[in-house]
Amino acid sequence: KDCKYRRYLLLTYDSNSAYNVKFSLALHLAEAYLFSRNINMENGINNPDSVRFASTEIPVFQSNSGGYIKTDDGGIQMLMNFRNGKKRFRVLSFHDIKNNKVNQSWLQGKVVLIGVTATSIQDFFYTSAISDLELNGKIYGVEYHAQATSQIIDAVLNKRPLLRTWSDKWEYTWIMIWGLNPIIIGRLTQSSWKN
Repeated sequence: KDCKYRRYLLLTYDSNSAYNVKFSLALHLAEAYLFSRNINMENGINNPDSVRFASTEIPVFQSNSGGYIKTDDGGIQMLMNFRNGKKRFRVLSFHDIKNNKVNQSWLQGKVVLIGVTATSIQDFFYTSAISDLELNGKIYGVEYHAQATSQIIDAVLNKRPLLRTWSDKWEYTWIMIWGLNPIIIGRLTQSSWKN
C-alpha cells in the first residue's frame, strides 16, 4: 500500500474479447524481438499459466509471494528486477532525431520505445528499487515499460536472473529453522537455570 511499483502485469484474460488474452506492451515487444531471433513464446512447463521463451519461464506472482499477503494477483504478473545506475537505457531526444544527431547503429537491432519524459505530463511510476533517480523515487512511464521489456529479453538471451520467491511451505520452514536456532543455541551454551 506504499504505491511503489515492484510488479509488472504481463497479460490479462478478457472474457469479452474474441482473443480472450490481452498482452502488455512489454510482452508484445519482447515477443516480437525474440521472434526475430527464432525464439517463440509458449506456455510454461512448471506453470501452464506462465509464459516461456525457449527454456526461460517467467515466474508468476502469487497473492502471497514473498512478503506479500493477500495481494491482487489478477492476470499474469512478474516481479520487477529493475536495472540500476545512471545510464540504464540510451535516451534520444526528439530534437536530436529531428536534427539528425543520431547514430543509426544505436537503433539497429534494438527495441525502441517512444514516449514522453516531461514532468508536466505526470506519467510516473513510483519505485524505491532504483538508486540515483533524476526524479526522486519516480521513473517515467516509458522507462517502466522499457525496464520490463529489457528484463524479459535479458532473461532469455543473457540468463539475467528473474526474481523468484519460495513457496509458502519453504518460507515457513525457513522461519521455523531460524526461530528454533536461538533456542537450541541458548540451551547448549547456558545452564537451564540461566535460561
